[in-house]
Amino acid sequence: MIDATTTDFIRTHIHNDPKRLLLSAQCYPGVDVRFAAQQIEARQRIKDKLPKWFAHPQIVFPSSLACQQASSEESARYKQRFLHDGECVIDCTGGLGVDSAAFSSKAGKVIYIEQNQSLCKVAEHNFQVLGITNVEVMQGDCINTLKSLSCVNLIYIDPSRRSAEKRLFALNDYEPDIVAIRHQLLQKAHKVLVKVSPMADITQCLRLLPETTQVHVVSIKNECKELLFLLERPHGSPIPLEDIPISCVHIDAAGKEELFCFTLGMEEATHAPMAGNTFKGWLYEPNASLLKAGAFKLPALHFGLQKVHLHTHLYFAPVLEESFPGRIFQIKEVIDFNKQTIKNLQKTISQANVAVRNFCMEAQELQKRLKIKDGGDVYLFGVTLGDQSYALIVATKEN
Repeated sequence: MIDATTTDFIRTHIHNDPKRLLLSAQCYPGVDVRFAAQQIEARQRIKDKLPKWFAHPQIVFPSSLACQQASSEESARYKQRFLHDGECVIDCTGGLGVDSAAFSSKAGKVIYIEQNQSLCKVAEHNFQVLGITNVEVMQGDCINTLKSLSCVNLIYIDPSRRSAEKRLFALNDYEPDIVAIRHQLLQKAHKVLVKVSPMADITQCLRLLPETTQVHVVSIKNECKELLFLLERPHGSPIPLEDIPISCVHIDAAGKEELFCFTLGMEEATHAPMAGNTFKGWLYEPNASLLKAGAFKLPALHFGLQKVHLHTHLYFAPVLEESFPGRIFQIKEVIDFNKQTIKNLQKTISQANVAVRNFCMEAQELQKRLKIKDGGDVYLFGVTLGDQSYALIVATKEN
């Protein structure tokens, strides 16, 4: 599928602009420059997302959309925990094949299903290149294809969340429609793992997927990447929505996982202690998974912290709590937000990382108002305090 000449060309020009290569195609006789440029562009896009795939010279990448929609290697590995060793799994929406490849290292067999014939051919080639021998590639519509298959342990489905005009966030708009087909999926597998948009509303999804027994909110390098809903064949009444366990998982650059588990009922019943208007010590910013899942009050109670304000999702403590799932800052000062403050800050701080939480303006506007450069070691948070006043928290990063 990719010859040695093309492989050498891609390796030589991996850092070049693909558009410029296309314009100078006549300079490279014997090379399909259009194909090579497309491969270079795809590799440049997935370098950090799929480093092992990027490093393999024989891997072929299809359309940019397929690369964009594919899971990262970290998130694909995370899904292995939903399988026991040697079990059989069906990947109903195979795409580039990253999830199928990850499942293959733990499963006895993986069945990859994909409607797009060209994607199937590319996936089959890539699995062979990667030395994966326990994945069967099947081309066709997932529901019709499932009818011909025996029952398996797990079905994984990552439906398309794009129309011709826009991205889709409502489950009923996905292709295939998860809400409509979930019963058919559960007839073929004891468990169904559904990946939805990280922008989707978790509570609304739970109402539409009452067979859900677990929710996993996965963020990587502090960016929410995946919402995973594990559905299981019903045994009696469904779990009440407020009692379904939600796992907030953050995977850092080194691959280390932070985990915080809770339920919506626990969050609703919690009364978080509030900080006063002046405080010294440490400022705690929850990671993206906690913020997405709506764990706003529980972290304060769990880690012995105080919230800056009910709707300001930052926490304070006079002592350092290193196990907190998020970023930790040492507070230098908390100052009122007014014209005099702005003048004083301009004299003492020339550069800072500016952020806002429940504040009267956006971060860009605040930075412009303060007339300071972006970056450096100082962090400046515009916040609302417990008495509804606006303040600036000046801090340095601990972790």
